[in-house]
Amino acid sequence: MSPNPTAGKVTVTYRGMSGTDILQLKILNAESKVIYHESIRNQDILKSI
Repeated sequence: MSPNPTAGKVTVTYRGMSGTDILQLKILNAESKVIYHESIRNQDILKSI
């Protein structure tokens, strides 16, 4: 699993997420370099070390 090459510019939406949840994901993605697991259906969100 490799980091998202467009980190900080990608919005990942999960079914049932609210606008606030999406905003928080954007912040995490931009500031903490969050890596999204290949398997979106498991809704696993892994932080890079």
